[in-house]
Amino acid sequence: MIHHGLWDYDTPAAPNLMNINVNGREIRALAQVTKQGGAYVFDRATGVPVWPMPELPVPQGLIPGERTSPTQPFPTKPPAFAMQGLTEDD
Repeated sequence: MIHHGLWDYDTPAAPNLMNINVNGREIRALAQVTKQGGAYVFDRATGVPVWPMPELPVPQGLIPGERTSPTQPFPTKPPAFAMQGLTEDD
């Protein structure tokens, strides 16, 4: 899921195979949860994400000789099941 992961963001568990209903249509899906509290959900027959998964720009690393990916995929559904980010008040 993560392009050229440098931050130990590998997936923590095996993917789940399930049948889901999206807008009245049954989809045989594969869902993969992440250490960041999100889930990637794909159509098992096509490999296409069930919901939009835009590639968004991400901050670049400063480690000499290391190249980070300029973008990462961000699942839009289902909602994250863990806190996403911190504020000074946290």
